[in-house]
Amino acid sequence: PASSGLDPGVSVSSTPDGSGSAEVVRLPVSGPWDYGLLSGISSSVRRVPSLLPDSEDVLPPLLISTGEDEGEDVLVEESPAPCQILHLLEEGGPRPLTFVLNANLLVNVKLVTYSNRQCWCFGSNGLQALGQKELVFLLECLPGEKTLPRDFFLLYLSIYQDALKGKFVEELDNMMFTSSFLGSKDHAGMLFFSPSCQPLDGLTLPTQSFLFGVLVQKLEVPWAKVFPLRLLLRLGAAYDMYPTALYSVRFRDSVYREAGHTIMNLLADLRNYQYSLPVVEGLRIHMEMGHSYIEIPKSSFNEMQKVVNSSNEHVISIGASFNLEADSHLVCFQNEEGTYQTQANSMPGKTRTVTGASFVVFNGALKASSGFIAKSSIVEDGLMVQIPPETMESLRSALREQMDFHIPCGKNDGEEIQENVTIRWIDWTSPINSGRTSGVDGRPLDG
Repeated sequence: PASSGLDPGVSVSSTPDGSGSAEVVRLPVSGPWDYGLLSGISSSVRRVPSLLPDSEDVLPPLLISTGEDEGEDVLVEESPAPCQILHLLEEGGPRPLTFVLNANLLVNVKLVTYSNRQCWCFGSNGLQALGQKELVFLLECLPGEKTLPRDFFLLYLSIYQDALKGKFVEELDNMMFTSSFLGSKDHAGMLFFSPSCQPLDGLTLPTQSFLFGVLVQKLEVPWAKVFPLRLLLRLGAAYDMYPTALYSVRFRDSVYREAGHTIMNLLADLRNYQYSLPVVEGLRIHMEMGHSYIEIPKSSFNEMQKVVNSSNEHVISIGASFNLEADSHLVCFQNEEGTYQTQANSMPGKTRTVTGASFVVFNGALKASSGFIAKSSIVEDGLMVQIPPETMESLRSALREQMDFHIPCGKNDGEEIQENVTIRWIDWTSPINSGRTSGVDGRPLDG
């Protein structure tokens, strides 16, 4: 399974004399998330792309032993009885059940109670060898549900096949379905994201870097494609979680209707997805009482230049990353009439002092006759800053020269400034391969 051709259950070390000969040492397997498990099953299963039976009521092979003791045999049970599987899951032991989807991909499944809801918890083991982060799906159980939702096994196999071709699922990516999923064509796809400050107690999770996937309804597809942060934050508000919900709910109402009148119609193509709001990695919007900060990583300078150079004369619009330092975030709601409104979702137990926003628009068409030197306002889940044309020119120059820039907002009659907007460049670098570990020796691949 390892792309280097090395057995993932061995470590290779050079001899002290540097001759290059290798000593092969079998690593102990520590549990259901240990990548070394895959080396133990290679001789026990057929080398085919999928071990998932075609029949709807038959499950993939089950790994009986997790090989906790070094040298212990790994046993694989073909076609385990669904009633036996349900009994084992309902017993709720400390370990998940491990299913074998192919010789290089395992999926761990457990019934868990999360946020007072009984959920199926699925997690992969093996995608990392292809360069794909492991993936976790948390699905609320239906009342009286007695059948494991095997559509997730098909989804994992599809993602595995994509990864073999070099197509990976990354942060805020989406995957749309072409047919019914989990019993409904309204379940249109998945949106992927990293957990941030949500509690993870009681979940069974991969030890290496992973993403969660959450179910997207058909009417939510435009937002998943062009502005995924908006959708995630709205789902968080819907299920009283901050910043977003980790679990999916089947057959739920969509949190958005037809797009209607939204500022995003001016900034992104919500119909054909030909263009979307440009997002600068690591850019954060930090709103406090009387002062808003747009923080741009110096490492994202080139990205910022592309945004400035591609924007038109009067408008610069930029999508932000989720602000981990904020204790609340603007959320965009759509009411029954289709009108968009702004609310804020807060971190539990925190006093609101810093609020994050999802985008900023600088509009350089403010006329002198307006009576303002500049205006700052909240629009949906973003910040709108209206400035005169000459201030826009100065802002463009500052962005090109990586200079901080300050915009006082208020009336031009000399009265007290009502609001300040500051653009500042910060030292921040996104680590390469963040959270990823080697399938060969378990060491971190962060760079």
